[in-house]
Amino acid sequence: IVGPVDPDKMMNQIRENQAKKDYKDMPEIKRKFEEEPVHAAEKKQVLKMNVQTPKCLVGIKALHVDQTGSDMLKN
Repeated sequence: IVGPVDPDKMMNQIRENQAKKDYKDMPEIKRKFEEEPVHAAEKKQVLKMNVQTPKCLVGIKALHVDQTGSDMLKN
């Protein structure tokens, strides 16, 4: 929020507005990941298309998908 407003008054209005709402606890999202093979199914695939501008799509298969945070930057 920008402009000539009283920050305390605005925060009180926001808190009062949010307190009126009845949010229900949502169940945890259950994600299902299929087992991924280590190697790519196809090394290279070329699709000839009659287009004016050439298109290119590159996919990279990561080997260390179980890493998080700064460990991902090292590999």
